[in-house]
Amino acid sequence: MNVYPNTDSCGSIINCDNLNDYLVNYLDVEHEVRSEDQGVPIWFVPGDPAIFGSFDSKVFKHAVFAVSGCGGTIEYNAHTNDRYHEDTQFFFEKGDYDYCTYYRIIAGDGGSSKFSKGDIVQVNTPSSCLYCFPDGPTSGTKQCESHGTVGVILDPTPTLAADFWRVKVCYCDGFEGWSAQEYLETKYISPSAKFSIGDTVRVTPSIGVNYRSDPPELDKSGAVPQGTEGKILAGSKYGAVKDVSGCYWFWKVDYGAGKVGWSAESCLEKSQTTHQTRLPHLPVRVQDALERPIAIPLLQLIPMAIR
Repeated sequence: MNVYPNTDSCGSIINCDNLNDYLVNYLDVEHEVRSEDQGVPIWFVPGDPAIFGSFDSKVFKHAVFAVSGCGGTIEYNAHTNDRYHEDTQFFFEKGDYDYCTYYRIIAGDGGSSKFSKGDIVQVNTPSSCLYCFPDGPTSGTKQCESHGTVGVILDPTPTLAADFWRVKVCYCDGFEGWSAQEYLETKYISPSAKFSIGDTVRVTPSIGVNYRSDPPELDKSGAVPQGTEGKILAGSKYGAVKDVSGCYWFWKVDYGAGKVGWSAESCLEKSQTTHQTRLPHLPVRVQDALERPIAIPLLQLIPMAIR
């Protein structure tokens, strides 16, 4: 900011009017003026600045930065009186402001990812839905994923499209595509402990079960029929499958004959096969049996009369 003419000797912008001028006229940042009743723009995310002010006098009075949440759940930090994680309504009421200007800071090339491959995420958007683009991050048809929808990250590398950094997700409704990572958040789900490594399991559905490639892709590799037994090698992993409704826990199973892959937990049960240990058959000679002494209980030797 040292090249901006309205900075002080330390390179700081000294008032809100100059900050607005710097953002709008010098950086050409997209911005939007809204009253309290109009709410916060859906695109407003952590890292974006805002300036509260008076609409009638067109004065910019109080600058803040978004630090958490998005849209209607956004929270801000401000230098005044150590204000940390306060919501929009707080600043409107405390400062008696009647409007706010929201500025959209778009990251440059090489945006950093919020997630890792295989992370479980859920949609967190104040609007009716988050769009998912199946044909690529920049164009094509789109699917609406509602707030709270769960999915799994397939490719965490963000691609900038229409001012959003989009990552590839497979949602639990079976839809797969690219969505803005700004409106996704990590979701923790306790791992399944239904099986243990080394357990023998059996396929239960009458139609059999598929075994798949490693998560999170879970591409179909083959299938085995009902009743097939296998050994648990790894798991559990939470996953979603394209064009299949629902998210499932998957376990890696060795079904034998080179058929190894990840199968849905709901299609497996622990094998009930029991292995009885048999004692070896030892032949007994008739002569040995006849020569063995016969033990007669003492009670049988006592006359009936005195028992």
